[in-house]
Amino acid sequence: MSKQLTMRADDLVVETINALLGQHCTPERIAAAEGSMDEALWLLLEESGLAAVGASEEAGGSGGSLHDYAAIVVAVGEHAAPVPLGTAATMAPKQIVNSTTKVR
Repeated sequence: MSKQLTMRADDLVVETINALLGQHCTPERIAAAEGSMDEALWLLLEESGLAAVGASEEAGGSGGSLHDYAAIVVAVGEHAAPVPLGTAATMAPKQIVNSTTKVR
């Protein structure tokens, strides 16, 4: 992982995501998910709160900084994790905005 990212991100977040992905992103599991996502891995990321780091708790996220989120995205890429983390994070703000916008 980039030294610059680890200096800014919470070390516990970096250690946690790398341990989780290191355990679950085996070559066999990555190959089995070819062209789709690993739903069990995604569930682990959601249950751990790692899938929602960078969004405030008030908005339904886990809190944490954008540096933490970036470190998680880097780890997902480094481990070739078959999960839609970047997509989920970019969709969440749109859903939050849409859910709070008044319909006329």
